[in-house]
Amino acid sequence: MNCQSGDSDLGLKTLYNEDGFRFGFNVNLFSTTLWYCHFKWGNKYLSYNVFEAEPEYDCRGTLYWQIKGDGLYYRCYDGNYANLLSNPGSKRWAWDLTAPGDDT
Repeated sequence: MNCQSGDSDLGLKTLYNEDGFRFGFNVNLFSTTLWYCHFKWGNKYLSYNVFEAEPEYDCRGTLYWQIKGDGLYYRCYDGNYANLLSNPGSKRWAWDLTAPGDDT
């Protein structure tokens, strides 16, 4: 996976089963902060905006993303750890089985 914004590139990361990756940042003065990530899992690809200053989902806590076999899920942690563990997350995006640049 590789996550970046207009100002920062966190570099290529390889995560294994049950691994995690965490990063933090501040929203800029103009509320235009955007972070996006590219994911690859075997022959599956996905690019997604994982944070937008004005998101379509409302999370007033920590946003958790999880990659599963069928796509990308998110959960919001609002300080209640029991709720976080019992919430399976909401599916946001399915995998693309065509490699970037592959026109087949």
